[in-house]
Amino acid sequence: MGNQKAGEKIMIGGELAANEGQNIKMEYKLLNTDFTFAAANQVTLPVIATKNKFRGISFGPRRSDALSSEYELGDDGNLHLKTYVDISKEEKQELKKGANTTEEKKALKQLATAYAIYSIVNVSGGKIYSYSMKADNKNILRFGFKVTKTAIKVFGLFNDVNKGGTLNGIFSGTVDPKTYTISNLNFTYFTLNQLNTLFAKDKEEVKKVSETTSKKKKDNAESLKATYVIEDVQAIDNDNVVLICSSMYNYQITTCNSKGQCTTRYYCQKDNVTVFKVNTKGDIVWASNLDRRKTYNNWDVYDVNVINKDKNFYITYGNDFNVLEGEAHNGKNKKKKKSKDQKNDRLEYAVVDYNTGNIQRKEYVVNSINAAKEDQKRINVLGMEVIDNQFYTNYSQKHFGYMFTKKKTGYMGKIGPK
Repeated sequence: MGNQKAGEKIMIGGELAANEGQNIKMEYKLLNTDFTFAAANQVTLPVIATKNKFRGISFGPRRSDALSSEYELGDDGNLHLKTYVDISKEEKQELKKGANTTEEKKALKQLATAYAIYSIVNVSGGKIYSYSMKADNKNILRFGFKVTKTAIKVFGLFNDVNKGGTLNGIFSGTVDPKTYTISNLNFTYFTLNQLNTLFAKDKEEVKKVSETTSKKKKDNAESLKATYVIEDVQAIDNDNVVLICSSMYNYQITTCNSKGQCTTRYYCQKDNVTVFKVNTKGDIVWASNLDRRKTYNNWDVYDVNVINKDKNFYITYGNDFNVLEGEAHNGKNKKKKKSKDQKNDRLEYAVVDYNTGNIQRKEYVVNSINAAKEDQKRINVLGMEVIDNQFYTNYSQKHFGYMFTKKKTGYMGKIGPK
């Protein structure tokens, strides 16, 4: 991996094999542009190998790429890690002590019983600093970070363990880049008014909020579904960050024929593009939502890419439906399935005003109306990449298949806001 802002150095490395009960170790080498070694070290991660699992203070399942953690070489030249673990049996027992009623015990059972460990590796010194992303009765289930000149800002969505298995607000904190200490911890709860305004035209989300309200579960009414994930974190100034989120629901369907042969298919349903602007105190400055739904033939699909220009954010995402804003009989959004051509040669994206949070739905039309069949191209949102704050995408000629042209030559196209 590499990072142009971190001196154009290249990092290579991997996690070393470990027996059950041993700490996982990661070894890396940092290369200069002339491929000489800038640094080489080995660090011990805050997880322990178990049978097919990892154990930190607790344990979590092995990722599909056989790594215990997610790795990113930050703009500060440090290596940043996210490790997701489950709470231990001892911690579960401790939680149960606070449950007195049947309702409380039921809520504890359905809690998101996982939390994250955020680690920073000082690459040149070979030292690792780790932080359990939780506080008293709060688990930070999704988080991201943004490196600035003076600090590392950490933001996430948290769950209050006393309010069930939902997301109850936004967490923020600051890591000092010199001492690697974390401070300024803030937990800002969503309000019912915020969520009702945010999803005013989204029938599915409003229904869920009203259902919890009708059952007099006020706490849960002021929460998001636990399926929400942070897709990107953006910072234009030192006073605020912008979190771009969406709902990610993984599921599977198994079908069997008369001979008892079964096939399992895996799907990832993505809903909404929800954007929060958060200041350094952790307060929500504004929140905006765009209604969408896209189903992919895989699990854990992140399909959002973001660039910024002139105080606007441009956000690409997948959508299987044309959303008619406020055109349903009750004033909510109306969805109509997109045609095959609409999915292939139109790129839907959102434009968000940084100052006001105003969000608009736009379309980028790939093919001209009279384009010859052999010249028609199609675009896949999962082929989008952001390089130097510009969108780049792999596209292909429709007539000759998805990945290649007639001569099997890949294309690279650039899309940017005008």
